[in-house]
Amino acid sequence: MKRQWIRLIELVVGSWLLFSLGTLVSVQTGTPSVNWRPTFNTLLFALMLYAWSIFIVYQQRRFASALMGFVIVVYSCGFLSLMITAIKQFAIVSRFSSLVIIISLVGLFVNGLWFKTGRQLNKQQSS
Repeated sequence: MKRQWIRLIELVVGSWLLFSLGTLVSVQTGTPSVNWRPTFNTLLFALMLYAWSIFIVYQQRRFASALMGFVIVVYSCGFLSLMITAIKQFAIVSRFSSLVIIISLVGLFVNGLWFKTGRQLNKQQSS
């Protein structure tokens, strides 16, 4: 069970880092003069949601699995949004768009693993 906790935390941190990297690369290549405050707020809010979902699962709260699933769905949509934006901008900045697409695909894969690991851990805790 301890190994699954470590894996879950690794996946959460990996997902957040991929989302942050994809967001930063996308914002940097999207506009010449970037206002960093909204980007910083987005990344900080994402970090809080990711941390909150892990904390709630660790505390074995009643709606822990639902909250974690919600966070995974929300940031999977974020990865899809980054990928769609990168595809639309592909002709302008193809090198960075390719990087954002790859980051998004890896992020979606990591979120899938996170969901699977979280469900397994939740089943073990409830039994």
